[in-house]
Amino acid sequence: TTKSRFNTDRYGMDWLNRMQWGRWGLMTTGFELKDEEAESTGFDKTVFQWAWFLQHQLDVTDRLMLIGGVRTLRHNFFGHETTSEASVSYRVPVTETRLRASFSQGFRAPDLNDLFFPNFGNPNLEPEDSESYEAGIGQDWWEGRLGGELTVFRTEVNQLIQAVRISSTVTEAQNINEAEMEGFELEGHLNPGSGLQLSASWTYTDAEEEPSKEELVRIPKHVLGLNLDYEFLTRWRLNLNATVVDHREESVATNRRERTKGYAKLDAALTFQATEHLQLYGRIENL
Repeated sequence: TTKSRFNTDRYGMDWLNRMQWGRWGLMTTGFELKDEEAESTGFDKTVFQWAWFLQHQLDVTDRLMLIGGVRTLRHNFFGHETTSEASVSYRVPVTETRLRASFSQGFRAPDLNDLFFPNFGNPNLEPEDSESYEAGIGQDWWEGRLGGELTVFRTEVNQLIQAVRISSTVTEAQNINEAEMEGFELEGHLNPGSGLQLSASWTYTDAEEEPSKEELVRIPKHVLGLNLDYEFLTRWRLNLNATVVDHREESVATNRRERTKGYAKLDAALTFQATEHLQLYGRIENL
């Protein structure tokens, strides 16, 4: 039996700065730096990247807001890439209905595991690039204690990175030339009072490879979320969060798939505000 060790070190730095320009809006700029170093038998690799971004928020009126941004990234393997984003939101008079729409570009370079992890990595991978579109509508009632929001979305990805079975025992990271993901998210909340807050969400995603229209692996069609937050006895707070995930397609061998079962997960957290500056908490995941 041959044993191998894959040692990885990760370093990062972030800087963020916000500047208020009066009636000309809020400008946010920042810098990100990431360094990943991996060492194993036969190789020593480093992935280094930095990114700079700029975002500007302009409140045209008290009901209309515009946001635009740009991000430029430099990667030691994949060179230079620039992406952008834009969004608009509007509150309708009288009904206070919230309308919004957005467009964004994305770029994701393969990480060290994607590229070099033993029996999985693929050094021939290309980075992902994507375009995403969203539109949404939201409405509150009962002085804000009851509300709901509907969001529809569509994402187009080139060179999507996925884990693909190339045999019954070997999985490899590979690029999928084109993929499309579209669907909707429905959210609602209820605050009946006495410290109790309830919320729920349902996300439907139709994810397919193009042009084959084959379902993407490891992406569930339905995800349901339920949350309960309760403040009691002045200083105590209980939070319960449940997630229900639908079945997914899983690659088990070359050109062969199986449908995995869905699952449910429940997390619980209890918080005690001991003093103004001291908070004690405990958390249990996957009850």
